[in-house]
Amino acid sequence: MKHQIRKTTLALLATTAVFASTLTSQAEDLPKVKYQLHFAPSALELPIFYAYEKGYFTEEGIDLEIIPGKSSQDAVNALISGSAFIASSQGSSVMQGASKGQEVVMVGSRYGENPSGLFADKSITEVAGLTDKQIAVPFSTLEKIVRYVIGKSGADPDSNEYILVPQLSAMVNTFAEGKVDSVITTVPFGKGIIKDRREFNLFLLSENGVTDPGYVFATTQTALDEHPEQVRAFLKAAYRGYADVANNMDEAAKITSEWMQGADLDFVKNYYAAYDVFACTDEQKGKSRGFLPVENLQTALDLFVETGIIENAVSADQMSTNRFFEGSDAIEITAKCE
Repeated sequence: MKHQIRKTTLALLATTAVFASTLTSQAEDLPKVKYQLHFAPSALELPIFYAYEKGYFTEEGIDLEIIPGKSSQDAVNALISGSAFIASSQGSSVMQGASKGQEVVMVGSRYGENPSGLFADKSITEVAGLTDKQIAVPFSTLEKIVRYVIGKSGADPDSNEYILVPQLSAMVNTFAEGKVDSVITTVPFGKGIIKDRREFNLFLLSENGVTDPGYVFATTQTALDEHPEQVRAFLKAAYRGYADVANNMDEAAKITSEWMQGADLDFVKNYYAAYDVFACTDEQKGKSRGFLPVENLQTALDLFVETGIIENAVSADQMSTNRFFEGSDAIEITAKCE
């Protein structure tokens, strides 16, 4: 089954003409909710695509439209401009937006632990060994993070040459081809390109003092104030998807493959599994998967101020909420952090 880049809920749910007609009648009365991805359709969105196909969003009373993106900043911009109601974004992009006075708010955790790391030549056995090296980075924010991690190890970050390569695949390939000594990228993405091409050691950011969450669901404070029921409906359907794919991975991978224009099913499953390792932090254990680790957020915000990534201090409570995962407004979901 071929999919358009932009899809309507009805197109994916229609298995028969009669069913499609019924859904059309239902959707006409449902509010349209636009969900902006932080990138092109990928295995990261497997639970969302599964929930979408299964009609979970419609059951919760919203007509969802999924919109591909280009970056986390693109997703945050879509929220601020009003072209999206809710979005997937790296936690750092939401933090940067909030520090600039934008009313963007985290409303649910997707991957509580930072999934990025420094891939380094096999001869480099510790972070402190990253001195007098060439390190590929995609943008200045991550250069600052790399400098912080190296400095924290006791080494001199200024001794290195930082090579800017904005195109992510090209950047990782510079390392895979032996052109640089190290590269920073998300672990699943990096391993997918580097494995079998170059031996390496990996230093996770989360094990070196960097605690910003990998990916979150975000919206604006206005949307949260004016339409909390729609935010709640989206999150309830989304986390139902997270819970249900565990026992329906083959079907979920097939659905996701169609969104990815026929990606290999094993690739889809392996890529999702590689990210799922970063689902929960210790602070989230025993709680809903959507629970945002506020202490980790605040630590990350303080680090971002210290390193100059953000100029204006902001508290985690100002730019995040756990109202849908604890207290009287909590969603009853089975996707938990074990």
